[in-house]
Amino acid sequence: MKKYFMQAILILLTLSCLSAQGDTTIFAPLGASWYYNPEQVQKPWGSEPLLARFLVEKDTFLLGYHARVIGCYVNEGGLFYRVDSLTKYVATIGRKVFYKVGNEFVLLFDFNASVGDTIHSRVEEFGLNTGCEADFTSNPKPFEYEIVDESTTDIYGIELKVQFVIPLHFDDGGWEPGDHIVERLGSHNWGGFWWGSAYSCGPLNGFLKCYEDSDIYWHNPYFEEEDCEVLLSTKYPKVQSLFVWPNPFDEYIYLPNDAHDIVILNSLGKKVLFLRTDNYISLGNCPPGIYFISCLFEDQIFSSRIVKMNSQ
Repeated sequence: MKKYFMQAILILLTLSCLSAQGDTTIFAPLGASWYYNPEQVQKPWGSEPLLARFLVEKDTFLLGYHARVIGCYVNEGGLFYRVDSLTKYVATIGRKVFYKVGNEFVLLFDFNASVGDTIHSRVEEFGLNTGCEADFTSNPKPFEYEIVDESTTDIYGIELKVQFVIPLHFDDGGWEPGDHIVERLGSHNWGGFWWGSAYSCGPLNGFLKCYEDSDIYWHNPYFEEEDCEVLLSTKYPKVQSLFVWPNPFDEYIYLPNDAHDIVILNSLGKKVLFLRTDNYISLGNCPPGIYFISCLFEDQIFSSRIVKMNSQ
C-alpha cells in the first residue's frame, strides 16, 4: 500500500512540474519574441533600426522554479548578437508570473489579481536601455503598482486579460510599469521593457515595436512599419510571410517554386546547414527546436518561424 501511495505522490508531483513548466497561455511561451526600438521622439517611429530582441529559448530549472530562459539579442551594426549577461528568467505558476531579480524570483504579474490589489515587485539594473535611465544607488530597486481596472482584448482570436494599473511609491529615477498590462505581452505601451520602465524619462511613444509567438502577433500602432523579423541589415526592408509546409515538421519542409537565397537560423541566431532537393529543404541533422527561415521570391523578402519536431 505504501508503495502505491508513493507512486501516486510522484505522479502528482510530476504533473505539477509539467503544468508549471508547460503553461504557455499567460506569459513567455517558447519561441515568443519581443522587438524593441530605441528612443524616438518624432515620426516615422519605425525609421530607426531595432535595438534588441528578447527570445524565449528553452526551459530550465533554477532556484527551485521551472523557468524559461529569455535571451537578449542586441543590434550591433546591423547584426544581432546574444548578450549572455542580459539573459532574463521567467517562471509561471498558475496565473502568476515571476522573474529572476538578483538571486531570487519575485512576482511581476498576477492575472488572477482583482481590482484594488497591489503588486509588489523589484527590478535590478539592466545593461541596455531604450532611452530611459534610472539611478540604482541600491540594487535591486523595489516598485509597486495597483490594479485599478481590468478588461480583455482579442488578439488573433485569442482573448487575453488586460490590467489597467497605476504606479505607487516611486522616487525620482524609480521604476514603474506602463498603464496597462496584457497577458503574453506584459507592460508594453510606452518606454522601458516588459518588466517596467524608468519613470524619469517621460511618456515617449512605442518602444516595444511588436510581439509574436506561435499563436498571436501584436504590432504597436505607433510604428508605421509592421514587420518584426530580425534581418541582418539596419534597413529592415518589408518582409512578407512565407508559406512553409508542413509546420511543425519532422525532417522536410516545402518552399514555393523559385525561392532562392535561403537562410535558416537557429534560436540563437546562428546559420544552420540544410540540404535542398528541388523545392524541399531537409533539416534532418538538426535537433528539434525553433528555427527562422528567410528567402527571396518574386523580388521580395519572405520569412517564417518554423518548428522542427523530434523525428524519432
